[in-house]
Formats: sequence, C-alpha cells, structure tokens
Amino acid sequence: MVPRKTELYKGLKERSLVDYSKVARKLREKVTRFSGELCQELGKTATRFVTESVHGILVSQSVVLTKMGRTLENDVHLKKIEERFCRQLAKPALWSKLQHDLLLQASSRIQDKTLLVLDLSDIQKQYAQEMEHLAYVHDGSHDVIGAGYWTIHVSGVELDQQEVIPLYQSLHSQEAPDFISENRQILNAIRMVGKHTQKRGIWVIDRGGDRGALYRKLLLEKFRFIIRQKGDRKILFGKTLINTLELSLTCPSLYNDTIVRMKDGKEKVYHIEYGYPKVRLPENPKHYLWLLVVKGLGKKPLMLLTTEPLRKNRQVLKDIFLSYIKR
Repeated sequence: MVPRKTELYKGLKERSLVDYSKVARKLREKVTRFSGELCQELGKTATRFVTESVHGILVSQSVVLTKMGRTLENDVHLKKIEERFCRQLAKPALWSKLQHDLLLQASSRIQDKTLLVLDLSDIQKQYAQEMEHLAYVHDGSHDVIGAGYWTIHVSGVELDQQEVIPLYQSLHSQEAPDFISENRQILNAIRMVGKHTQKRGIWVIDRGGDRGALYRKLLLEKFRFIIRQKGDRKILFGKTLINTLELSLTCPSLYNDTIVRMKDGKEKVYHIEYGYPKVRLPENPKHYLWLLVVKGLGKKPLMLLTTEPLRKNRQVLKDIFLSYIKR
C-alpha cells in the first residue's frame, strides 16, 4: 500500500523535529562544556549567565537581551531574565576574567608563524540615546559618522588553514572617563595577547596600525609585525629620507605572479609584481625593517612594512603578501 502525501509530509516533519532536537541538545552540551572551561575563575551565577548568553546568541543570532532570553525555554518571566542578565553584565571584573581564561585556553595553539590579526572596527548605535558614553564613530565601510563605540578584535589564524582562533575583543569610547587614547587601547590588546603567547606569532594590521607611537612600542618590546602603509610615512632608505609611496613607485619588481580574488561577487584575475627595499624608521634607526611592495592590485602599490626578513625568494615575498590578504 502506497502512503498518502499527507502521511509522508507528517513523517518527514516528525523526523525533522527529532533531528532538530538532537542538534539542539548537542549544541547545549557543547555550550555548557565550553562555558565551564571558560568560567573557571567565576562563580556559579556568572557561569550560568555565560552559558545562557552563549546559547542565546547562537540560537537567536542576536545580542539583544530579550531575544537571548526567549531562547531559554523556561517559565521565568522575560523581564526577570533580562534584569538578571543586566546584573551580571554590570559586574566590573566579568570581562577581564573571561578574557584571561579565553587566552589561557587559546594561547597554546599560537605558534611562531601564527598570524595575529588585529582589526579596528566600530559598532554604530543608530537609534540609541541613553547608552553610556556614546561617542561619534566613523563607519569606514559606508563612510558614515554616527553614534556608537570603537572595537578591537584579535584572532589567530595559520596561513594555510581556515580555522580562526578568537583571542581578544574589547569595546571603548573616547567619551569614557578612563579613556586615554586609542593607541593605549591597541597596545593593551597586543600586550595582553603577547603576555599569554610569550610573544609568539606575527601581528597583521591594516592601515589603521600605521602609527609612529605603535612602531616605537612594538619595536621596543620586540613584537613581530606586518602593517599596511598609508603611503605618507617618512622612512630611511640607506641615508635618504623618503616617504613610502615615493619609494614603492621606484622599487624594482623581482617576481611576477597571478592571483584570483572575489570582487563584487565575481572572480577577478590580477597580474601582480613583487619587490622590496630594506628600510629603517627615522625614530628607530637601529632597527632594520623591510617594505614589501606589491604592484597590480590598484592604482597605488600595496605597501607592507614588516619585521620579517625578506630576500630574493618568490615564496618568501608571496607568503608575506598572503599573510596580509589572509586578514
């Protein structure tokens, strides 16, 4: 006897519900195990909050407390759940303890050549009016200035792998009473991660990291880095003081290559050229650096200042270029 369509549909629906239940149970188990490992220095109530928060964010795809609270599937009134979440979030030591435990777990996976990608970004709060210390931030993606907060993210990744290791995340505002400078915020992130990793890894930063104050501290504390240049920084090439863009335009190319990148949802082929000079910063003339110049990606060359020694080897130059592209 052939089953009717309604029976087939009912059977498939029941099966999908069973499958969803299994996935949800496994997710809860993993979240509970992860949260337990992450909250070793926290109390019972804080650990419960972290577990519920991670699960709520994953299921609701939101960081809005009421949306997270609806995923808990219990009989407690939503307003009470939100109030409990707020009390936990107000604990001053919560972030520092979670950050410390996260780095303890993740630092053993950071090797000498692991890329430590530091990203400076922002969160726009378009409709917020009463959130504390709201500041004006610039959304570079849409070229819009609005109210919100600045963020710093650090992730570890291997050049030949896709897995991303979360290491650090913070949010700051220039309107906060304890704010000193963005440079201080960036250096705090680098030092905290560096302390746990024993300075293993190579820092990869976009043009926002092209700052004299950062170079002084990074070189003084012997951090390795690859930082994209804006083009206007004065550097020493031999005894000649010249800006990075001028030097890159006259830099001879040593190797050619072809790469494919996605642009506007379509594959685009680029024919690029590599070259490099050995340079120094005027304020740190004893430290030799290398400027990787990659031509062919745009009107201006891509310029990467790095502590990693470069030499006439195609793969060495390509690896530094791909290390930046990886971010």
